[in-house]
Amino acid sequence: MKAKEFKEYFLTEDENIKHTLKEITGLLKMDHKAFSEIELAASGAFLQNFYNGIENILKRALILKDINLKQEPAWHKKLLEESVKQRIISEEIHEKLLAFLSSDISLTTDIASG
Repeated sequence: MKAKEFKEYFLTEDENIKHTLKEITGLLKMDHKAFSEIELAASGAFLQNFYNGIENILKRALILKDINLKQEPAWHKKLLEESVKQRIISEEIHEKLLAFLSSDISLTTDIASG
């Protein structure tokens, strides 16, 4: 992947992430205790889309630096660690994304249980 291709990809993914955040913000304004199954499923899908968008950008940034990570169980954490090592993200962002990665399933469960 070349720098120009990465920039185009980044801008597209950035727009997708912004759209997803807008939808999440709208859902956060609602009373989640009254969510229908569809709204609950949408909440989980939007959270997943947000995080996947971030991961996709990081993965492509590493590929641009000729760094390819093996697909293995700890791949997601290694992606974040390598992104810090390569100075793509800060340690602070790493910690926030790691917390999100660790809690996204429990967050959706918390919303579902009210």
